[in-house]
Amino acid sequence: MRDCRKMIDELKKEPETYAYIQSFIQEKADMFVAVRENYINIYYLGASLAKIKFNKKNQIVFELHKKYMGIDKAGYMSLSWKEHKENLDKIKENINKIAFHSDKKQNDVHVVHGKVTREKICQQWIINNNNMSDGEWYYVDMEYTMKNIPSGRFDMIAIKRKANENGQHQVAVIELKIGNGSYPGMNHKLYTSHADRYKDIKENSLYAYQTKEAYVSFGSGLVGHLCDYMRFLNAKHYNHLRQEIVYQIESLKRLGVLSETDRVAKITNTEMLSDKPEIYFVSFSHVPKIAGDKPQTIEQMKRSFYKYMYSTSNESVEGESEIIKCSEYSAENLLNTKEIEGLLQIRHQFLSMENPCFELEIGGEKYKFNCRFVDADKEKVWDCLYT
Repeated sequence: MRDCRKMIDELKKEPETYAYIQSFIQEKADMFVAVRENYINIYYLGASLAKIKFNKKNQIVFELHKKYMGIDKAGYMSLSWKEHKENLDKIKENINKIAFHSDKKQNDVHVVHGKVTREKICQQWIINNNNMSDGEWYYVDMEYTMKNIPSGRFDMIAIKRKANENGQHQVAVIELKIGNGSYPGMNHKLYTSHADRYKDIKENSLYAYQTKEAYVSFGSGLVGHLCDYMRFLNAKHYNHLRQEIVYQIESLKRLGVLSETDRVAKITNTEMLSDKPEIYFVSFSHVPKIAGDKPQTIEQMKRSFYKYMYSTSNESVEGESEIIKCSEYSAENLLNTKEIEGLLQIRHQFLSMENPCFELEIGGEKYKFNCRFVDADKEKVWDCLYT
């Protein structure tokens, strides 16, 4: 459970250490503080600047990847608060070097083994701009996973600052893509490794393969994320997420990261959060404020998105005079048509819709899925969950 309330109370008993933590987490333009299970993760440019936790000897340590200390070796290391403070500028400098001088082929790979990617940079840029403003959304988490639950990794979790007429704040679960380079996921090798299971899913149901023992991956592209969202919702894991959000808000208030005057800070129980989340697929043309990135157009991203959602068809598509050759491993080709009926219903309008959205019936409930295609050169593009 993502909850650091007790840990924060213990941290405050170490005034020097706590003062140092406060000194750099208040740099809100650069840092994002994420609440984990009994540790705090501080992100800088989407990279883990420090995992602050108690070790087995009950000592506070700052854990980070060795590469961020300039050590060209795999694995992680722990520093004391004084060591981390002495090296803070060097750590940030090394993260910058990795972020802006890395191989562009790695752009859409997650931050692992000391790599920093443009997707992660963009994630934190979106989060910090929203959280520092009094805008519509507050982002409470990034890189969200559930322990022992095979639901993939959700890029961001956001909460609408204004409550609805029922006094509830809408929760958004967000998948971010930079361009369309990471839209594909499934391939021939992956498919043939579990061909019988994939055929059964197509003929019967995805939900027979949602437990840790029976889980089967659809890759890390659009279809894979769609499947993970569907299984997450069908298994009713959102109830767990709602409780975690409440604990995260309380933890962030205790740290002084979330102001008591912020409307989100008033959330004290799960009933104040929406009964159902909304899902967002957000595609940026490129990373804002980074020179050298080759942007993609809204049309290019939308057509590519269509390619991985639908099967090739000779039927006309609204606004299109040519047939889009779709992927062999599209959602329509891989998944049971009844379970993605809402997605299939908007096929002919998808490309002409400014903000395509659809509803899927999952576990007897209807859930809204939103697709956003963002020109990163426009103003206030961090406000990308506009409605």
